Amino acid sequence: MSIQSKRQAYLASAPGISDESLSLSSEAAKVGAMYLRLRQKPSSPAANNTHLEVISVTGLEPSDTLSLTQYLQQINLPANLSGEIVFEFTLSKGRVGRIMLEEEASTLKTANVIELIKRHLLKWRPSQSVNSTVVLRLRIQS
Repeated sequence: MSIQSKRQAYLASAPGISDESLSLSSEAAKVGAMYLRLRQKPSSPAANNTHLEVISVTGLEPSDTLSLTQYLQQINLPANLSGEIVFEFTLSKGRVGRIMLEEEASTLKTANVIELIKRHLLKWRPSQSVNSTVVLRLRIQS
């Protein structure tokens, strides 16, 4: 039985549950999974134990937020860092465009770290359908 057939059978047997509520439940599950992953310690921490945490993201769907979080947590950051960095960037047709550092909102000002994260953001590939402006707040701790 295909997934679509199972979904239709479930909807038929569960009064009061709509296709829309199943989609919302699926999105809520993705956000919950993202939260749990953010709260877990990395399975293979960098030797310097510098940790990058995504504090908030606006302008992305939950699945792209999860993808971005996982991607950024793979960056090998230098030791002895602490602070927050806030970026604003555009997305168009699955590509990251202009990236701007929000200097007033950022407490970490280390230029090489900011450039390292910007380079990674430029390489990240969100869903092709995403066209938006994203605000990303990161916390970095050693």
